[in-house]
Amino acid sequence: MSNPLQVVDSKNIDTPSYQWGPGCLAWVLSQTAGCTIKEEQMAPATREQLHLHKAATQFFYILEGAADMYVDSKIFCLRAGQGLEISPMSTHYIANNTENQLRFLVITTPGEPAKGSHSSDPNGDKDRENLPG
Repeated sequence: MSNPLQVVDSKNIDTPSYQWGPGCLAWVLSQTAGCTIKEEQMAPATREQLHLHKAATQFFYILEGAADMYVDSKIFCLRAGQGLEISPMSTHYIANNTENQLRFLVITTPGEPAKGSHSSDPNGDKDRENLPG
């Protein structure tokens, strides 16, 4: 990923990846201090922990399936080809409330200096704060 001419493929075993919940996987496609791009997949009937980012802006773009984005107590239903930007300090989580797999991109700016942003990732992200709920 340090070589800008390297082809990145989430199905390649050399692409950094991690599991962040039951049936939930993330592939780190690009990671710099300026921007992190991940492809993620969620199994049916799964959801992320409610959280916020203190400084980071995130953009979620749905590749396959449907997602419910909970942002500051509002629900946004996203389908393939749709996206939503989450501002810093907005409480949020993504959920797959369907019977089908969900695949999406998460673009985070500024980027994450350590890999991963989910609490189950051992390298965690200090910008992220998990909340009850």
